[in-house]
Amino acid sequence: MDSQDTGDSVKSERDMHIAALFGRYPDLSDAEIRDIKTWWAKEASSLDVAMMSCNQDIAPGYADFRKDHVDRLPMSGRHLTMVLVSLILISIVGYLLR
Repeated sequence: MDSQDTGDSVKSERDMHIAALFGRYPDLSDAEIRDIKTWWAKEASSLDVAMMSCNQDIAPGYADFRKDHVDRLPMSGRHLTMVLVSLILISIVGYLLR
């Protein structure tokens, strides 16, 4: 077994561990939730995330985790987004009316 195979094996085991955690979500400890967050932010590629999202065995837990921890935009972030969009629209209207 060469080093590439070893790395793939470790990654596969890690992905299976994360999938198992998604399958048990929300019944996870704080450490397990941090483990998924670390995987999501620092280890997972876009392909890894896509593969998890396609796994029907863990779909409910994956969707709930994503809703609770990934897709959440803090209120200040929402306000900032609304302000930026408003400024852009005002700029466009101002440009078109001059």
